[in-house]
Amino acid sequence: MLELAKEEPLLQASSPELYQGYEERKVSNVSDYGDVVATVEEVHRFPVDDAIVLFGHIENKGAKTVSFDPEAITIGIGDRQYPSALVDCGSAVNPGQTIRFGVIGQGDVDGGRAHLAIRNTFRVLLPKYSAPASSSAPAQIRKRLSESTPVHRRVKVRNDAKASVKASPSPRKADHPWTWPWQHAQASPSPSPKP
Repeated sequence: MLELAKEEPLLQASSPELYQGYEERKVSNVSDYGDVVATVEEVHRFPVDDAIVLFGHIENKGAKTVSFDPEAITIGIGDRQYPSALVDCGSAVNPGQTIRFGVIGQGDVDGGRAHLAIRNTFRVLLPKYSAPASSSAPAQIRKRLSESTPVHRRVKVRNDAKASVKASPSPRKADHPWTWPWQHAQASPSPSPKP
């Protein structure tokens, strides 16, 4: 995907089947973390594969080397985050240095198709920082569905297994009559029937 996006002007003419529905867009989407700035410059969309490819750079304006785990980079759209399928990026940025990145996002957090439109504002979210300096709310990395909620499965029971199950007795009823929770809703005594 990274090579298809990089070499699109060259390859699309010779292999148009690889670019069905392909779109690209030049942008300048900045995630400002103070001393570190991550900028998305290009967005490429491959709808057949439900993939988004982002190219851009990370700049270190501070006085110390910044390091992070590139595999933990996520893609931000508004307040939502999507996992990266592949990241091509260094893990350290020296003071005053700018490094290039390529990030592929494919699918949604639960493994389904994301159907992301190219007109979205895509940002690259670095794992070491909670949120860009300009953002008021800290970004939270969403867990995959399988990590966040246990999966409960029902098992179908065969009819012969059901037949061997004994019925349990009903619980014993209380000795007092059931009362209405609202006093005004209690039934009034009915008149005695006429002979």
